[in-house]
Amino acid sequence: MKKWLETSFIISLVLFLLAGSLLVIGQIAGILMQNGELIKKVMRFSPSQHFC
Repeated sequence: MKKWLETSFIISLVLFLLAGSLLVIGQIAGILMQNGELIKKVMRFSPSQHFC
């Protein structure tokens, strides 16, 4: 029983980390595909904050 729990925990951990990595990679790819348009839109809605 203990071996089964350890194995299922490791499998769950690997799947969780893999899904999180894919999510982050997808977000980075989405930002790069927009060629900075997302950042320009955010700056248009918050003109009081200036980033130099």
